[in-house]
Amino acid sequence: GADRETTIIDGNQKGSVVEFVNGEDSTTTLSGFTIQNGLDTAMTWPAGHGGGIFISDASPNLTNLTITNNQASFGSGAYFFKYGGVMDSVTFHANTGSGLEIQNSTATMQNSVLSSNTDRGILIVTNSNWTDSTYMVINNTEIINNTTTGEGGGMYIERTPVYFTGGSIRGNSSDANGGGIRSDGGLSIVNASIINNETTNYGGGFYFVGGARSSSIISCVISNNEASVETSYGGGGGINADGGAVVSLSKTLVSNNSGGGIFACCGSDISIDRSTISANTTSSGIADGIYL
Repeated sequence: GADRETTIIDGNQKGSVVEFVNGEDSTTTLSGFTIQNGLDTAMTWPAGHGGGIFISDASPNLTNLTITNNQASFGSGAYFFKYGGVMDSVTFHANTGSGLEIQNSTATMQNSVLSSNTDRGILIVTNSNWTDSTYMVINNTEIINNTTTGEGGGMYIERTPVYFTGGSIRGNSSDANGGGIRSDGGLSIVNASIINNETTNYGGGFYFVGGARSSSIISCVISNNEASVETSYGGGGGINADGGAVVSLSKTLVSNNSGGGIFACCGSDISIDRSTISANTTSSGIADGIYL
């Protein structure tokens, strides 16, 4: 399209708006459109997947797109399965459900926005029986003002290495654990801001749980996040590590979080190097800064 602000593909609530299911590769590019009003709430594969865009076993590049006001049972803005392409300057905004759900993939996202979606900004999942390599690279991307009744208001990660550099995760909320991010390991996050996220349970900024891989946080700001629950089993307005999670923190500021700065429970391991933990608070008196 010539201009995504004025060039619109409207699905008229009749299934996925755009599909790539024929093995398209990097020689295929979708660019310059607003993709809206997709609706598919079935519960069987492939129906119900990807209200705005559905991709299965294909890797087109996606650039300069706005994906908005779509709804599906899985991936309301978009659902990608076995996707290996690049998303550049793509906005997933105000979809009823998740902005993007991506599964069993090797994808890159850059210069993009996931905002104001009603069931997480992004879900990144690898199936437990999947044997091929998977990962996701996210650069200079904003994940903001997303909500969920589950875990991981901004970003939910399961069994997938994720490399996040630059950008921010802010203003997201969860009614379970992980207002900003929920990860079961394998997250590397560098030079990012994790601010103003909240949860009604554990881990306002981050909630790490178990997993076979360690995670690292380097040169980040984790500030003004909130975890509502404070007990000897959980808390952590900034970071909560649970169930044997392994997390390293380096050159990072953890400040002004409510529910405590860092909480580690149940066999978890947190290492802290050249970082500042300051001005965090709890209402219960359980270790404002660090609870181990």
